[in-house]
Amino acid sequence: MEKESCYIESAGDRTTVIVELDPPKEPNLSEYLRGVKELEKAGADTITIADNSMSYSRICNTVVASIIKSETSFNPLVHIACRDRNLIGQQSRFLGLHILGLDKVMIVTGDPPRSGDLPQSKAVFETNSINLMNKVKGLNDGQFFSGDQMKSKTVFKIGGAINQGKYGSPSLERIDLKIKAGCRFFLTQPFYSKEMITRFAESIETYVKDTVIFIGIMPLVSFKNAQFLDQYVSGVNIPSDILSTMAKYKGDDAKKAGIEIAINLAEYARRFFKGLYLITPFMKYDITAEICSHMKKEVLL
Repeated sequence: MEKESCYIESAGDRTTVIVELDPPKEPNLSEYLRGVKELEKAGADTITIADNSMSYSRICNTVVASIIKSETSFNPLVHIACRDRNLIGQQSRFLGLHILGLDKVMIVTGDPPRSGDLPQSKAVFETNSINLMNKVKGLNDGQFFSGDQMKSKTVFKIGGAINQGKYGSPSLERIDLKIKAGCRFFLTQPFYSKEMITRFAESIETYVKDTVIFIGIMPLVSFKNAQFLDQYVSGVNIPSDILSTMAKYKGDDAKKAGIEIAINLAEYARRFFKGLYLITPFMKYDITAEICSHMKKEVLL
């Protein structure tokens, strides 16, 4: 039985876990698909696939999502960035996604090319996430991006990103604009503080009554990894006590500490939100599989 028909809606009622697993940079999917199947065994509700995140070129996530859909029970959540395509390319891609039955999408503006492996590339950014959401909402209403009428309609469920900021206080104006543009679920940046989770939940409580929130949880794998996220990734704030904890360990011990921190945060987060968004670090799918398995077993107890 496919899980795709319920994983967004169910996150309002039960613990639902979606796991981000970015495609590889090399043209070989064998190890990646092993990871997907491990996550399936661990009880994940679906896989979510970024669109050349951090502006690093990877295997096309539409192709990867189509293969996952054909070989597993998942109907993946496909990220769409505004950075790489003009409106012609965007409309073409959405129509293709519809044909493939990949009807869950998360629309983001995207990182600038200068942060990736091809910094000389030119960004398109012909539109931003909110404008593109409005255009995809139009496809669902039977209207091409041009305004011309279609003979049929698409059925996309549109999601968006929330950057909660360094202190757990996101831009409520942007959340409101995205909801008006057809956004029905959100994925957040990763949280590393219970206080920030509480503050975030309280700040958006009245804004998202009819939408679903998937709280970002990204396990740390080393002290260096924690430092980088804290200093360079927008919306991520790692408290000093967690930095101190990660500084005590190396290798597998650091990985174990990171898993323990992530599980603790995930258990706290689901007091407020049933949707969990596990972000796999460095293709270490064994880590997110372990956290996912723990959270799903906890539900059954």
